[in-house]
Amino acid sequence: MAPKTIIQLNEDAIFFLKDGDHQRTTSTLLTAFTFLDSVTTMSAQHAQLDPAFGFKRKLPPIASFEIPETPVPHGYHVGNDLFTYYNRALSVPACMGDMSYESNTRLSAIIQYNLGLAYHRAGIQENSTAQLSKALQLYEGAYFTIERVKDRVHMEDVFVLLLGIFFNMTHIHCNSFNLTECNHCMDWMKIALASRECVTLREDDYLFFSTNISLLSIQMPHLAPAA
Repeated sequence: MAPKTIIQLNEDAIFFLKDGDHQRTTSTLLTAFTFLDSVTTMSAQHAQLDPAFGFKRKLPPIASFEIPETPVPHGYHVGNDLFTYYNRALSVPACMGDMSYESNTRLSAIIQYNLGLAYHRAGIQENSTAQLSKALQLYEGAYFTIERVKDRVHMEDVFVLLLGIFFNMTHIHCNSFNLTECNHCMDWMKIALASRECVTLREDDYLFFSTNISLLSIQMPHLAPAA
């Protein structure tokens, strides 16, 4: 399956996610991930033959798409519930035409992030710790996927993806009262927001992250399990 087709599957999944269809969202993303895994394996085998090997590759920008909130049933409550999460799905241009190992690896991380977002939303809507745990595993998988190519891509080309991953992991950790992990994620985001890559964020994304990270910094000392 060509990368453009995999990108289209990711776009289809975003449409299903906006429509509130969790099952079709996850099945479409899993299909995309399965096909992309084989493509990435093949591109990795040829990566060292690439004349650009050893140099950082410039990748097309990541686009973010806001997902409408689904009302949470009355009486449902998840952990602290003190702050929001980054409720945006991510994608790349369908016409990108880049079949490099770095590009495919980033796309793999995006698909894992979007899967995580789908389970994150389901966990909130269904008050399900199992769904939130699955989301956390997928966010962590997306992060470690990017780690494989961190020396071969420019930070600005994965910046919003990493912020989305860390912010949503923070949301789950805090609502599960995993305060040590929550602090680790917060430390990373504070450093990231002080970096020069911030200028690459869209204005609404910058306002979201800067505002909510500042609010969470104030609320953190008061986080504790309910009596």
